[in-house]
Amino acid sequence: MMCKRIPGLLFAFCIHAAGLAQEHPFLSGFEVTEQEGVVQLDWTMVAGSTCEGIDILRGTDPEQLTGIGHIAGVCGDIAQPVSYTWTDADPPELVTLYYRLILGLNGPSSVQQVEVTHLVQSQQLVLPVPVADRVTLLFRIDDRTMLRLLVISMSGAIMLDQEDLLGGRRTIDTSDWSAGTYAFRASWTGGAGNGRFVVVH
Repeated sequence: MMCKRIPGLLFAFCIHAAGLAQEHPFLSGFEVTEQEGVVQLDWTMVAGSTCEGIDILRGTDPEQLTGIGHIAGVCGDIAQPVSYTWTDADPPELVTLYYRLILGLNGPSSVQQVEVTHLVQSQQLVLPVPVADRVTLLFRIDDRTMLRLLVISMSGAIMLDQEDLLGGRRTIDTSDWSAGTYAFRASWTGGAGNGRFVVVH
């Protein structure tokens, strides 16, 4: 997933009131990606740049980030570039997250944004509640798993019956469905999920 840079944000560790409009000069790259509910941070310190420890900050508000990790000791190298990878294995579910690095006393990096689109803790989720014109069903399976999905009304009418769906995210147009309660069942190799949602107009 591509990341979006949010430049020029104020931060408590910043020395300059205007914040940073570009990446920290000690860094030749800083990227954040999400894969199946795990967020990975990758960055490279340019040759000749060092710092005493690196703090990793995270938050759902780019102006209010809190520390979630620390790399101790001297970072970087005076002779060659040094690349780092840090994994956030337990991010919040289904949110936009912002990350920043604090390079010791040398100040902060830019802020990087990533959307966590996979379930991490819940086995399944229905969004929104209640449903109006569109419902999204989420199941905790990887993007390569084949899914079958069945949706029926309380009167027993089959509203949807689809097989060979790839991945655990399914969005259904309910704009022409009658208001009421609907039941769903999803099945895949090694597992299944079921539940209900209410459509209102």
